[in-house]
Amino acid sequence: MTTSTGHRGFDAAYYRPQARLARSSDRAALKHYLATGWELGYSPHPAVDHLEVATDREASARARAAVEARTADWTEEPGSERPSAFYDEAAIRAERLDAAGLFDLEFYAASLPGVFLSREAALWHYMITPADEAPSPHPLFESDWFIRKARLKGHQPRGLENLVRVKHKLHSPGPHFDPVVWVEAHPEAMTHPAGPLVHYLSTADADTLTVPVEGVEPTTLGSLRDRLIARARGEQSHVDFLDDIESPAWSVDWDAIAGRSRVDDRVSIVIPTYEDWAMTARAIRSIIAFTPDHDIEIIVVDNGSHRVVSSLLTAMFHDEDRVVLYRVPTNANFANGSNIGFALSTGATTLFLNNDTEATAGWLEPLLARLRQPGVLGVQPLLLYPSGAIQAAGTAFSGLHTLPYHVLAGFPRQDAVASEGVEFRAITAACIAMRADDVQTLRGFDPVYVNGMEDVDLCLRAARDLGGSFRVATSSVVYHYESQSPGRFTGSWANRKIFLDRWAEEIRGADEEPYVRAGFEMSGHENISPEKGGLIRPIRPIVRRPARLVDSGPAAGLPSLRWAIKIASTGTTRGDLWGDTFFADDLAAALRVLGQEVVIDRSGAHARPGSDHIDDVVLNLRGQMPVAPQPGATNLLWIISHPEDVTDEELLAPYDVVYAASAPWAKATTMRIGREVKPLLQATNSDRFHPDVANGAEKHGIVFVGRTRRIFRPIVRDALAVGADVEIYGDGWEEFIDPSYVRAEHLDNSELPAMYAGARIVLNDHWDDMAALGFLSNRLFDAAATGALILSDHVGGLVETFGGLARTYKRADQLRKILVEGDDAWPDPEERRRLAQVIADEHSFRTRAVQLLSAVLDAREVPHRLKALLVRH
Repeated sequence: MTTSTGHRGFDAAYYRPQARLARSSDRAALKHYLATGWELGYSPHPAVDHLEVATDREASARARAAVEARTADWTEEPGSERPSAFYDEAAIRAERLDAAGLFDLEFYAASLPGVFLSREAALWHYMITPADEAPSPHPLFESDWFIRKARLKGHQPRGLENLVRVKHKLHSPGPHFDPVVWVEAHPEAMTHPAGPLVHYLSTADADTLTVPVEGVEPTTLGSLRDRLIARARGEQSHVDFLDDIESPAWSVDWDAIAGRSRVDDRVSIVIPTYEDWAMTARAIRSIIAFTPDHDIEIIVVDNGSHRVVSSLLTAMFHDEDRVVLYRVPTNANFANGSNIGFALSTGATTLFLNNDTEATAGWLEPLLARLRQPGVLGVQPLLLYPSGAIQAAGTAFSGLHTLPYHVLAGFPRQDAVASEGVEFRAITAACIAMRADDVQTLRGFDPVYVNGMEDVDLCLRAARDLGGSFRVATSSVVYHYESQSPGRFTGSWANRKIFLDRWAEEIRGADEEPYVRAGFEMSGHENISPEKGGLIRPIRPIVRRPARLVDSGPAAGLPSLRWAIKIASTGTTRGDLWGDTFFADDLAAALRVLGQEVVIDRSGAHARPGSDHIDDVVLNLRGQMPVAPQPGATNLLWIISHPEDVTDEELLAPYDVVYAASAPWAKATTMRIGREVKPLLQATNSDRFHPDVANGAEKHGIVFVGRTRRIFRPIVRDALAVGADVEIYGDGWEEFIDPSYVRAEHLDNSELPAMYAGARIVLNDHWDDMAALGFLSNRLFDAAATGALILSDHVGGLVETFGGLARTYKRADQLRKILVEGDDAWPDPEERRRLAQVIADEHSFRTRAVQLLSAVLDAREVPHRLKALLVRH
């Protein structure tokens, strides 16, 4: 007999609840059973259960009474629960579970060693085994999934029981059942005593299609069950491992896979994972979504995680033949996990990828293009933190006896462009593409390293043995949610020691080229405190940006300053569609025309401890969050939205200049707080939005472009109420209107100019506070610059700014006359073009860039004549 949980002789997880040994070790549980538990009638394993549970209640009661009789001293212990209550409650729960059809004996038993003597024993095992240790009782239920979806807090002893509670009936129990979708099709399911899932199962058979959550393809219930049982039983591809005692466990037998035939154009993407299905699923989904035109296979190596990880990944990607899942019984760590994935791969190119990553559009081809070049051993993408700041743009060294570091870590992504073409001695295996033949020759990652330094070691061995160097493809972007796996840094100190023992004498010279190309000078290195108990101190470079002048263009001879524009957009691809993002990109492009260097920091990167000091100007495009002024820089605050969130304390902070995109609000605030707030309205990109766009533009009717913001937006509601036929481009509208009005759920930003120019009338609205305080929306400037006719809610200064191109309404009869009946109050085509040109000139981002640079130079007391560039009509 052994203490291993789930062993055929003694199951500690099964035994502990009976003996009230919740916090004891497996060995202590075994000792307790051998000393007293057997005599008290406790069961060591479900296969030798003493109690008949859930079928014969009388027999069960007699058995419990017998147990109580032998444990009188226990029942009298103050504060303790009576075993009879424990067993009775478990029996009732087991009966309900079985009656609901939620317990699949074969499915449950497939995940456990040995066999159950009866269905009742299996039910009893499930009821008293902790939720995080018990297998799933049914193919459509996974406790970990359900607990996340239901947002249950604390330890949940049995997630399945929460499922049938009223407040949780509409929470998904697993990836293949969405109760909301089922109830929409079968409203009576909501009133079923045991909830929508049991209602579904009451008529389902093996050929019934599942009702999966969004992003998961349906399959038959029988097919899903068969796949999950096969996964639980360990049915998977074969890998040859070394069996000598000198090699770490799960070391690949490289000789056994040598000479394997590989598919030339196939890319094998190898992802080791440990105890995380959610991030791994996100990584897989991003690869599938953004790699539509390549022959790929995705090999996921589950490094000994709990059963739920492999089970959920199998369920979520059951329909994807390109996804191969292999489970190792225990944690083989990153090196061997990656090597195992390679042993299963069939592609001529291998790409090792961390599971805590997220690919973006167009990520793979730049890596492959670089790898095809002679002398290139491997390529990595530009790795970004979720904040949008750089995580790694290559790996660099600082000379003898020093540890490597990630190039430009913590810098804005715009700085990484200079890394393109730099020859690196090493790159990171968070995402690295290599030729499979080279990986085979090098025998993969050295498993002597435990989750650290194995990637740099592989690169240095490749350069030494094969000749060549590594590259960074900066046009390929992958987000890295760095080091999320449990136990990731367990061996850091030992890894670094092994690495330096092997390579310290061979790493000569500091790698300054990536920083020099980015326009910086390296003035030294800063030592970082070593980890506790460690004797090796990591380092990072100290850089500065030398002063320089603009060498050509309208600002020639003036200082070329480094601007950091701070915006509220989130860092990942989800922030790419924010209006703040487009606004900042357009403003940055206009400033670059004036010879300025511009980087953009999204919400998670407003503070960059390693590179803040090199910014000359900090411009906060104030939207949803404040940004503290940066000491040593010229600080500008430009309030473009959400003025109600701006406090007096923020307005009085040490900014050099404060702007607001509302003349009335700027004037009123100046008078109220005694600090000048200058009006600076929003702007348009006149390279894209201009009067000539109207030439040949497709004709449209009444157009509204925008999302719902989770409300029935008043301008659309009012227009439809008076009978207007509105063309809507945006998502979320099905809750409020007939879907036939929605022409598309998304309109690409590149299509907006022609859409506005071709519309009969463009509808526009504002947040209530923006309208009340005179903040004109960016859409007004974009549409007006094309000559579009605009109907908007009322905002002070709107008609004065846009002339006859924009009108407002206050009553339904006014709206009906403009939209339905038509009137002749709009300007003629010639006047429309003239007004559009005024907007494109006076309110372009180029004009705003001149205004902002002038203000900065004035604050820095630099003489200039930039105001002569401003166009006035």
